[in-house]
Amino acid sequence: MVGKITSDKLLSASQIATLMGESPFKTRNELLKEKLYHNYKGYDQPPKTPETEIMQWGNRLEPIILQESAKLLGCKVNTEITEVYSYGDNFLECSLDGILNSINSKKIYPTDHIFLPQGQEYIEMQGKGIIEAKNTRSFFTAEPPSWRGVWQLQAQFLCCPWASWGVIATLYQGSHLALYVYEPDAEMQKQILDACDDFYKRLKQPDFYPSDSVQEAASAYPLVEEDLPCVDLAGNDSSIAEDYYEAKKAQKEMAQLVEQLEAQIIDKMGMHQKGVFNNDLGVPIFTVERKMRHYKAQPEKIIPAKPARSERQKSLTFKTDWSL
Repeated sequence: MVGKITSDKLLSASQIATLMGESPFKTRNELLKEKLYHNYKGYDQPPKTPETEIMQWGNRLEPIILQESAKLLGCKVNTEITEVYSYGDNFLECSLDGILNSINSKKIYPTDHIFLPQGQEYIEMQGKGIIEAKNTRSFFTAEPPSWRGVWQLQAQFLCCPWASWGVIATLYQGSHLALYVYEPDAEMQKQILDACDDFYKRLKQPDFYPSDSVQEAASAYPLVEEDLPCVDLAGNDSSIAEDYYEAKKAQKEMAQLVEQLEAQIIDKMGMHQKGVFNNDLGVPIFTVERKMRHYKAQPEKIIPAKPARSERQKSLTFKTDWSL
């Protein structure tokens, strides 16, 4: 296994799921901040992602996953790859966990360990193919989530035009190895190239993406500049404010309804820990449980003093009248 060899300044295949807005671990704006720091002076260094235990085990198990995958496919595998593969000039790079070599052309069909998520009856394994190793605590699925290697593999195909097939080898919970075999997907690759092109345009501005969450938006603008005037948020379109107001109103009404229904269920349960709702045939359709929680005694604590500080509230104070 070779460590990181791609440039911090450029997009790499492993970052494409983030770029497509599908990573559960990082947002597009966080990725943009990283590249701003590595490409230009004056930007803060982003916090480093801590290496988790599952990541450590993934590194240890990677050679085994690659070798066992090659056996299942009847191929040879090269795991000592020090070359960086690229698409275009200073555009997209990738490194590879392994390169599979099918000496004789062969058709690969689905088995208990081999899956063809693109829906083909079989895939022709001819010449060299790409293999990417993954380790996860998740339960097995017949098709991996797109952020766990699928976008990455399609980006690797762009950087490695010599490969007509590739494999995402995923070890589930340390006990089940699944091999997902793919071919290049022209539509996904077009989306990748368009997203990369847009990213580099934003990098030069810089121009951040619309925030995906309140937390992300709030962290992007943590301060208030007191001298700035009131900003016109609508232009000629106030629909976003109207939609927000109606959504908040509906949210409050639903929260009140949930509270009322929960109170009714608690009344029905009384002192019982468990309850059940049956249908007309007496078949249970919902079960309810209200357990006791036991807390250990705690010594009295003196709350330490805190210095004065200022921070911007994350939520909005929204009013329907003109009262600024």
